[in-house]
Amino acid sequence: MALWLDKFRKRKIGQWSLGYLAGGWVAYEVLSQVAENFAWPAVIMRAVTVAVATGLPVVVILAWYHGEKGQQRVGAVELALLTGVAAVGLLALRALTADEGASPVLDPAASVRLAAFDGILMNSLAVLPLLNRSGDPDQEYFSDGLTEELMGALSRVPGLRISARTSSFAFKDSPATTDSIARVLRVRHLLTGSVRRQGDSLRVAVGLIDARDGFEVWSDTYRRPAADVFAVQEEIARSVVDALPLDPVLLATDWELPDYSTSLEAHDLYLLGKQAWTRRTGADLLRAVELFEAAIALDSLYAPAWAALAETYVVLSGYTSVSTRTAFSRLQQTAQRALQLDSLMVEAHTALGYGTAWMSYDYMAGIERIERALAIDPEYATALHWLGELLAHTGRFEESSERFASAMALDPLSGVTRADYGQALQLAGRHEDSVEILEAYLADDPGYLIAEYWLLYAALMTGRYDRADELARGLSEAFGLNGGGLSLAVRALAGEASKEAAVAALDAEPRAVSGVAATLLVALYGQLGALDQGIAILEHGADTPFQGLIYLSSHAAFAPYREHPRYGELASLVRLRE
Repeated sequence: MALWLDKFRKRKIGQWSLGYLAGGWVAYEVLSQVAENFAWPAVIMRAVTVAVATGLPVVVILAWYHGEKGQQRVGAVELALLTGVAAVGLLALRALTADEGASPVLDPAASVRLAAFDGILMNSLAVLPLLNRSGDPDQEYFSDGLTEELMGALSRVPGLRISARTSSFAFKDSPATTDSIARVLRVRHLLTGSVRRQGDSLRVAVGLIDARDGFEVWSDTYRRPAADVFAVQEEIARSVVDALPLDPVLLATDWELPDYSTSLEAHDLYLLGKQAWTRRTGADLLRAVELFEAAIALDSLYAPAWAALAETYVVLSGYTSVSTRTAFSRLQQTAQRALQLDSLMVEAHTALGYGTAWMSYDYMAGIERIERALAIDPEYATALHWLGELLAHTGRFEESSERFASAMALDPLSGVTRADYGQALQLAGRHEDSVEILEAYLADDPGYLIAEYWLLYAALMTGRYDRADELARGLSEAFGLNGGGLSLAVRALAGEASKEAAVAALDAEPRAVSGVAATLLVALYGQLGALDQGIAILEHGADTPFQGLIYLSSHAAFAPYREHPRYGELASLVRLRE
């Protein structure tokens, strides 16, 4: 042992190693800062990490053979060792830079594919979540909010296709490479970067990457007072447009970014509200309402806060005890105020259209309003998705499929869009296709409640009773039901239990449940032939907006009710067609 220690000392292996580690650490820190400033792709810093790690055994080998005697010839053993280290380093580099972490795109039915999406368009862009470099996790809302606002600004550029928020944010903190992200999102360019907000200072570093070759097209770093965040957003958006190879004919059309500048405090409240809204729980939605209203109290002319309130009210009654009637009244007020301030606010048009259809039963007016939103922004994924859903209810299935295809191309990782496409296929009578697409999605994202809900209907319509029973048991718990009624109803429809016992079990289920759960009870009552019990639930919807009334005329699972004497009167409450 003493002999070996003496050799280590004479050959200065410790000094060589410590010197290398110190130099490597300094080099890595410098390159990390440069990478952040110029928004380098993550693959570059991975390669640097492998190179620094591989360099240490190389230094040790060189010190062992040359540290004591100075210059000498490279021997076969030394050469073999160095070659082995290099090989290990190359293998590590290949493993760390391989495509990983990307969620696969679920291919929609071939009949709804649009030829425009066969290839990746040059004029397509995804804004990836900006990294929070503030050193404070509580500042995450700010970096996420700035990302969304850049998406909104760039979506106003004629001819530029922007990937939707749901899909872009699916890659937050993901190790996936830029080319794999681009393939999943079907875009040619990626905007990446970071945000550092500390006190009154703001630093935003962004870079535009051509995902085909991984090269940076443009980058810049903005150091400003935090109150200048709105000017920074506009500068970034205009610089991105200048750097992209867009059609000059389209760009010749005047396009302006709206002036949404407000106080920094109101802006912070708005971004915190958007963060709460995104979590989509009842408590978070109520918190979002409070935050948006607080922002409006500071600045009553802040249009985005009014539009965000409208978007919250369109979903609020589905998650909380707030009545549909109250939510719709507030939706109308807030959406109209947003549109008074900015008539091009597509979010407000879309929320008002969807709410008008679902919450006041006027599908014609709802469709017209969403089409108005799409005339402003033809590639607003939420409007395409919701319009596809409304069109399916009115029997315009081909148009519905086209809208869903466009929405899924813009937002390929959106679970709710895929689940509602499964619903639309059922409305068109394509239950087998619905099973296929919903099962495919659940294979990628098990336990997604909305997909399971619509798959239960499709499983019943196609006689897949074992699968329907499995889904019914899981949904019972999620919906706050007793647990036995749904399962027993499915077994009765399969001929494995008494229909009378199943009806009695459904009668014992609580009635104070969510609208989707009550709608499912109505469907099962109808399938079991207990029409009066189902009609009693539907009649309640005549006074309180209830989605079960809509499915009464549009979904095959509710067909038995069309022979009931009360059907005509109840169905007339919903305006599905002219």
